[in-house]
Parts: sequence; C-alpha cells; structure tokens
Amino acid sequence: PYRGQEMRSEMPPPEELGPAGLPRMWGALRMMLPSSIASSPQPHLGLGLDAYVQVTSPIRRFADLAVHYQLKAHLAGEPLPFSADEVVRIGRESGSRARALERSANDYWLCEFWRRHAGKPFAGLVLGGVRGRDQSYKLLLTEVGAIVDYKSTTPLTAGEEALVVPSKAGVFL
Repeated sequence: PYRGQEMRSEMPPPEELGPAGLPRMWGALRMMLPSSIASSPQPHLGLGLDAYVQVTSPIRRFADLAVHYQLKAHLAGEPLPFSADEVVRIGRESGSRARALERSANDYWLCEFWRRHAGKPFAGLVLGGVRGRDQSYKLLLTEVGAIVDYKSTTPLTAGEEALVVPSKAGVFL
C-alpha cells in the first residue's frame, strides 16, 4: 500500500511555533496532518516525495506480512491473496491497533520506571502546552528521552527548563 501525507495549507511563521530548537520542532510536528494509506500513489509531503510505499520485515507488522504474501504470489505467477482494498484495510486496521497497543505498553513501562524512581528529580525541557488543557505541558525529559504530560501549578513557557519528580504512583509532582 502507498502511504501519503498532506500538509496544512496555512503554516504559521516558524517563530510562532515556539522558541528555536526542540520546542519549535515540536510545534512543527504538532502541525502535521496524519498520514494515510491508499491503493494508488499519493504524495507524501512530510518526506517530500511524489509517492511512497512502506514494506519492512514481515515479523514486525501484520500489514507487511500481507504485502509479502502479495509479492510472493506475484513473483510465483499465482493469484494475489488480497485485493487492493483488502491490503489497504489491513494496513489501516492493523496500524491503528498496533499504535494503540504500543502506546499502552509504553505508558505502562514509563509509569513503572517513574514509580521505581519515585522522589528522584528529572530535568525537563518544556516543549509546549497541551491543547485544551490548562497548565498542562509536554516535557522532554532529556535524561531518559521521554516526552511526558505534566500538569503544573504555575504557568510554564516553551523552551523553559522544569524539574519534575515522580511519585510512588508513577505520576509527576
């Protein structure tokens, strides 16, 4: 299947995305539209390509296994096991399920890590605010490379350093 990504028609000037550096890059990422999967070529503007296909090892993603079945059948001169619409459906459904499972597993293990390091301060870089949530921010905890949600009792500014301390429950104080 082809992957594509459209860009927003109106992008704010770079300085409106945040201070230079990681906060601005985070702001630019937040402006990107989600990628899509289709049975025909479409531009992937995030990569700057007219067309893009993605196939990796079939042990990693179910959608790749389906594509490998397609390729194997084609090379053997056999009928394709899936229609183009079925391959697209498999890619969309398995991808969204995999992302949800991965997110859940990452959340669990990060919470467990924080719980095991309760009381230890971690330095974080404020990337920006969380849309629709007052005084909630995205922080990059540079020591561990994790981006976390943080609810502050005081207003924070993108680019600012913040010191956060996980509790025994695995949440930040």
